[in-house]
Amino acid sequence: MKGRRMRRSLKVQTTDIDQQIGARVREFRLLRSMSQEALAERLGITFQQLQKYEKRMNRVSASALILICKELGITPNHILGSFFDDDKDATLVHQLMHQIAVRDRRLKAIQAAFADESPRLRPASPISCDPVSKRYPAVRR
Repeated sequence: MKGRRMRRSLKVQTTDIDQQIGARVREFRLLRSMSQEALAERLGITFQQLQKYEKRMNRVSASALILICKELGITPNHILGSFFDDDKDATLVHQLMHQIAVRDRRLKAIQAAFADESPRLRPASPISCDPVSKRYPAVRR
């Protein structure tokens, strides 16, 4: 009877841990602004399989976790560390990753605005440069 209790207890704990791992994978994927399709393609799996990991329907194997972490630019400790370390470290890492993701999105938006040739997105310049010499005219005072 003791063996059965032990198995049930381990199964419940494992299921809870698997659910938390899937949720952490989703969080880090979203922080990277990556779609399920894009990450799944890079991993060589279907987006449905990745969705099952994230929705906590399937367990993430150790090898799959390592590949997922490599594609997300994190270490397995970012996902598993909260189970072993003080939660403060995991929270700090999560906050830093979020700040980096926000900055990356802002930088991409700025780059896109300046790459666009549309005059409405370009800031107006009071002095235009000579297109032949690529120099600005001398300022007279």
